[in-house]
Amino acid sequence: MAQTDRTGRRTDRREFFRGMLRGIALGGMALGAGALVLRGRGAEPDHTCVNRGVCRGCPRLPGCGLPQALSAREVVSARQVTNSDK
Repeated sequence: MAQTDRTGRRTDRREFFRGMLRGIALGGMALGAGALVLRGRGAEPDHTCVNRGVCRGCPRLPGCGLPQALSAREVVSARQVTNSDK
């Protein structure tokens, strides 16, 4: 039994289910994109230095994304490896 929708197109059971699956897929993609956006917001490091460029002793050093902090973490990890070899 086919009916017509408001645009005048013929709608049967197959078209109904096809439209439902499209809607579910679109909703799933929207939810996935929203989750990625929200997850990315919290993971974004703050790009302003709170310790005047002195990385030693800074509480934000482990998660900092500034170039000085990246270098400081490399130096600290290299020193730990060197000290553990002694």
